[in-house]
Amino acid sequence: MIAVLLGLLANLSLAADKDNLNNKGPKELAWELAPAKTFDALEAIAQRRSPLDALSLDAKKRFVESVIFTENGVGGFDYRDLELELTATEIYKILSLIGQQHVTPSLKKARIESESDKIIMFGKGPNTPGDGDFLLDYYCFQRGSCESSKNKACTSNC
Repeated sequence: MIAVLLGLLANLSLAADKDNLNNKGPKELAWELAPAKTFDALEAIAQRRSPLDALSLDAKKRFVESVIFTENGVGGFDYRDLELELTATEIYKILSLIGQQHVTPSLKKARIESESDKIIMFGKGPNTPGDGDFLLDYYCFQRGSCESSKNKACTSNC
């Protein structure tokens, strides 16, 4: 009897998780699956082997320190070093750490060296540019307020 109840509870839990995922769009799902939801978590990731290693040491430090976390997700970040040093695929992997991979196609100076770079930058689907939930060359000045700043990205979570 207990085994049957435990089995039913497990199935209900899986069904609830599936319903929660079905109610989320790609950006919400990206945030939910992002391993870094706080500065401390991102800093810990930076201390071990991660996609951030594709950046030079100084660029890695600047990027990590630039990410603004809010109660709703990432409020903004500096993308200058990402465009200067990386391919679209490398940028996508880094931004996936903070649930912002959908921004990648808007970073027009990203290097294109592979098929995955082309798909990320020019493909159709949830990563197609123009979703309008972030502003390039703006930063999250304070909650709900983006201000002009070169090489920064301010998101709708600001």
